[in-house]
Amino acid sequence: MRFNMNIGTVAIALAALIACQNVNPAYAGHHPLPQILENVKTFGAMGDGVTDDTAAMQNAANNALLTHRGLLFPPGTYLHAGIVSFNGIAVSGSGNASVLLAADPNNSAVLLTGSNASIQNIVVSTAGLGPATPAPATSTLLVQNANSFTVANDTIVQGVGRIGVDVVNSSVGLVNACVFDGSGSTSDIGVDVGQSHNVSVTNNLFQNEGTGIFVSPVSPTCQSIALLSNTIGNVTFPTYAFGIDAEGTSSLDIAQNTIQMVSSSFGIAIWAHNDDSFNVSNNNTWGGQVGVRAEGSGPSGNLVTQNILHNCGMQGITALNFSTSAVQINSNVFGECGLNDTGTSIFNAVILVAGDAASGVNTFVQNNSYQGHLNGLDDYITCEFTTPHIPPGNVSGNTTTQTPGLPNNI
Repeated sequence: MRFNMNIGTVAIALAALIACQNVNPAYAGHHPLPQILENVKTFGAMGDGVTDDTAAMQNAANNALLTHRGLLFPPGTYLHAGIVSFNGIAVSGSGNASVLLAADPNNSAVLLTGSNASIQNIVVSTAGLGPATPAPATSTLLVQNANSFTVANDTIVQGVGRIGVDVVNSSVGLVNACVFDGSGSTSDIGVDVGQSHNVSVTNNLFQNEGTGIFVSPVSPTCQSIALLSNTIGNVTFPTYAFGIDAEGTSSLDIAQNTIQMVSSSFGIAIWAHNDDSFNVSNNNTWGGQVGVRAEGSGPSGNLVTQNILHNCGMQGITALNFSTSAVQINSNVFGECGLNDTGTSIFNAVILVAGDAASGVNTFVQNNSYQGHLNGLDDYITCEFTTPHIPPGNVSGNTTTQTPGLPNNI
């Protein structure tokens, strides 16, 4: 059994931290930001929330690149009616007092690109803008063709149907300690990662999002992605569709996240879809139809372990396997499951294993604990396979507080 995060993914976070040492004092200890900062107002930016500062912002960014300086946005609201590109420079502000506010719904993105670029301690906003296509130009903060990048301690305010931070074709990067304020639309996405590798999304707060974090299956698919210690939704601003939706990723860690879904009747807290070599561990979820859904898992060894899953409308965990899928479901604790289940069905279970029967030999369900009520449940662990079933030795040590206990149907 495998109870630790992928060694390769741990290395991602370390590499990202090392990469940002020259630009991020919060994570690099004694390594400060560049000593010389260009003030964007020197280049004519007004920061009054009325004047279009696009040209001044871009001129300041271009000069910072040429002179190897950072770029400072002092307190103010900097309206931009076009995409502003920060190429290979460190951008910083004065926290919530410094706002980059998009005015054009079709060209709303602030772009971070190039090597060793960073944006910190600033608000990036598409507030008031409705849905528009195409992405990524309509993102709030776009990280594209970047390497060794850092997005940290920012507030990302999203217009309706907008992506907060869109990471595209980038590598060795960190999105850390940011606050994401969605509009409440089911199409809002906090962080979208696509065609990228060695990217860590850590310690962020996501509020009022449709989906907290989405890892896209667009080719070339993502590799070595770490989604760690994020708070995705809360009682006041829950998550609507998916807490985390990771698709087509190899070497994936989803660990120590807290996820609040809008209800037990809608959505999935964590969906690992066509991923391989993944570790879903030590997450704490509330709500959603399903707590964790592992669908189409690869053959390299995949682990769902030590999660605490509360108030699921249907299953706590679903494994929908390919013939070659290898999945271990171990040492998870369940609160209420089956809250929306009715009638008699093999699907009315705490843990459901379905898909191709050939995967049964590589499926293990061990040492889990159900601590909820009977609700609409018919079984504790059920297997949809007709033959062969999961070998009996692969299912062991699972307990329930119910008397009489729920039966297994394997």
